[in-house]
Amino acid sequence: MKSSLFLLFTLLTSSAFSKGDSELYRHLSTFSDVLKYVRSDYVRPVSDEKLIENAIQGMLSSLDPNSSYISQEKYQSMVTSIKGEFVGSGLEFTLKEGKVRVVTPLDNSPAARAGLKPQDQILEINGAPLYGLPLSEVDDLMKGQKNEALTLKIQRGQEPPFSVTFKREIIKFSPVKWQIKDGIAYVRISNFLHDKTGFEFQKALTAIKSKLKSPKGLIIDLRNNPGGLLDQGLLVADCFLTAGKIVSVKGRKENSAVTHPVTKKEKFFKGVPIIILINEGTASSAEIVAGALQDHKRAILVGHTTAGKGSVQTILPIPPGYTAIRLTTGLYYTPSGAGIEGHGIRPDVEVSERSAASSDPFYEKALNLLGSLGQGKKP
Repeated sequence: MKSSLFLLFTLLTSSAFSKGDSELYRHLSTFSDVLKYVRSDYVRPVSDEKLIENAIQGMLSSLDPNSSYISQEKYQSMVTSIKGEFVGSGLEFTLKEGKVRVVTPLDNSPAARAGLKPQDQILEINGAPLYGLPLSEVDDLMKGQKNEALTLKIQRGQEPPFSVTFKREIIKFSPVKWQIKDGIAYVRISNFLHDKTGFEFQKALTAIKSKLKSPKGLIIDLRNNPGGLLDQGLLVADCFLTAGKIVSVKGRKENSAVTHPVTKKEKFFKGVPIIILINEGTASSAEIVAGALQDHKRAILVGHTTAGKGSVQTILPIPPGYTAIRLTTGLYYTPSGAGIEGHGIRPDVEVSERSAASSDPFYEKALNLLGSLGQGKKP
């Protein structure tokens, strides 16, 4: 109760509100009256902490699907996950027009093995309907203990709804894998959620360079990469660019614009053709990488238009520091000034999965393009 009232006191006395905001204080007075009635007259007692958390969550979730309140438990879970391990389904999802849709399942996760795909709509979790719920509540329903069963009711396109059941597991993600075949290097980046993704990518490039000093080409696979940490995406893009900017961020305030420039560090594989594989599951930091290399004409993008998740969420701690809020504070723009949010990154070469005979038409198309580039032909 004490911590909850402290939160309310912080809200009501915040320096963000000037004494001239009489209309705002009138609304806050209304909120105070509602809180008083709920505390005294609601049919069942509810803790002050729960009431305040729900009020804050309601305010944030009404802004956009990505803004939310982070409780102490969720904050600790978030800190653990960026170190490369957490318990869950391995499913990245978002909220569009009240519908919960899959962004992508992480590689080799329970959700991936269950066959879930980008753009699948999740109708129910363990029998609980999701339509109209804020993303934070959906996230709570998705979480659980190791080996607990999770049943999802799925709508895929025009197909009849179906259910999938799997157990939550400890998700350990090694974000970077690579191989060399026929003089061509292939690097798969499954996510940017790990705080060592950029380092692991550079380590992979160094290993490839030691084995293949002059590769015919480099294929970077960002399909079904849900993104994650901005700084990790910047590290990856910076491996190949020599000048200019990687991405810019524009917020509400005039002085909030931030540009992330290319550094003067050593670059990898100068002059080697690069192809990046993308699809509708490529999101956030992965879109930043793809957009930057496309705008600088350093890579050819092959696949489908990306997810279009180009907003910036800032974690802002709430005194005394054991909780926080995730607030959308800006939007990402590619070096050419194109907005990512809601639009995505369009490929240079579209690939049709249905019409292709190959088991992986994206990869086969990349190989054909690299062959054409090696012969001096335009894609």
